[in-house]
Amino acid sequence: MADKINDVGTDGTTAIPQPSKPKDDGGPAFPVGDQSTHPLMVGMCLRDYFAAKALAGILASEVNESSTAEANALMAYAQADAMLIERRKRNG
Repeated sequence: MADKINDVGTDGTTAIPQPSKPKDDGGPAFPVGDQSTHPLMVGMCLRDYFAAKALAGILASEVNESSTAEANALMAYAQADAMLIERRKRNG
């Protein structure tokens, strides 16, 4: 395996960062209504929202033109997890 995300290993594979799910998903990105009475209306979680934004940048990047969809998704969630961790550091 490769050591870094852009390094190609001796077996021809590229290292893909493995996302580690944080303790929580950041809660709802777009909460709707009263969560205690309408728990199914919580909207998208913040982790998925961050990953979607990261994926848009990854797909727009010329650096990742040859990446697979799976590799792009893993990179997007790795970025989202890092954003949630940093967010928790700053917000206590």
